Amino acid sequence: MTDIDNKNSELAHFAFCAQVALKFAEQEGKISSLLDEHLFLLRWLVTAQKQKRFSKQVAPEIAWLISRGRKLGLQSRLHERVRHLYLSWVDPINQQPDLHRITYIIEALKNAGWRYYVLTPEEWLTGEVPSRVKGINVLMVEMNHLTSVFCKEGSQLEPLEIRVLGDLQVFGILLLEQKFHVFQVLEKTTYARLYISIDEKIPEVA
Repeated sequence: MTDIDNKNSELAHFAFCAQVALKFAEQEGKISSLLDEHLFLLRWLVTAQKQKRFSKQVAPEIAWLISRGRKLGLQSRLHERVRHLYLSWVDPINQQPDLHRITYIIEALKNAGWRYYVLTPEEWLTGEVPSRVKGINVLMVEMNHLTSVFCKEGSQLEPLEIRVLGDLQVFGILLLEQKFHVFQVLEKTTYARLYISIDEKIPEVA
């Protein structure tokens, strides 16, 4: 990958995370006007800058957006700029290996406040949520399952099971955008049991 390709990938990831955070804020009722949208994105950008959430290649873009947002207010059109970055590179993202796209989604959710746990086989088999798993908006996977589902090149070999605590709507939207199919097993558990696949065929589950 060239330096330019790597920078474009980092910018796409940054814009993707911003879009995800905004979608969650809208879903939670935190945004009811263009001013709310502007202030949310500006605060999110400032937090991302302070916490150094993204690579040095993205830092100038974040600094420019913050400066523009503070000087021009609503006229800065922060959302339009972020959405432009996202849409400019959404197709190249879709062309990445399956494992890369799943990782892309997980990292975006973590940036939006979700928690991600890799469970041991013993924890997974109990069918219960381990005591160390805290909060809502949580993703859980089983460590050995991750290595068996994807080949070395990152292609998906079989459906990936993910257990989710929290709101599924935005997670589902992100998966569909990245060309994955989502199947939910309806059973009485405290979490949602999902299977993620590149194949639209309904998987056989235990």
